[in-house]
Amino acid sequence: MSRRTGLTITLDVDPPALSLGGDAATTVFRIVQEALTNVVRHANASRAEVLIHLAGSRLVLEVQDDGVGISDLAQRSAGFGMVGIRERVDTVGGDASWSTVVTGGTLLRVTAPYPVVAVESKFEPE
Repeated sequence: MSRRTGLTITLDVDPPALSLGGDAATTVFRIVQEALTNVVRHANASRAEVLIHLAGSRLVLEVQDDGVGISDLAQRSAGFGMVGIRERVDTVGGDASWSTVVTGGTLLRVTAPYPVVAVESKFEPE
């Protein structure tokens, strides 16, 4: 995506050997993919950072960009990308929230029980 769009993307996974099983790995990948697609389409950002780490018994996924931020209206109207992310997060019993970062940009924060177990997904891999 970085090569195709020019968006500089960094990835930090802690612990580096963090393991997700089949459907759960696909679900997390699709959430990140949709979040970065939203950054490219709406944020006017040059950089995005993806952080995945454990906090106790929770998996935490954060995608932060340096773009224009997300308005309250955008959060309430929830376009297809946000709806898709919420639906995917629901399949793993997690929560998703978006906020504007004080220094500019948007932060998507997803938490889910770890180990992540995807229930029957409505989504087919692309």
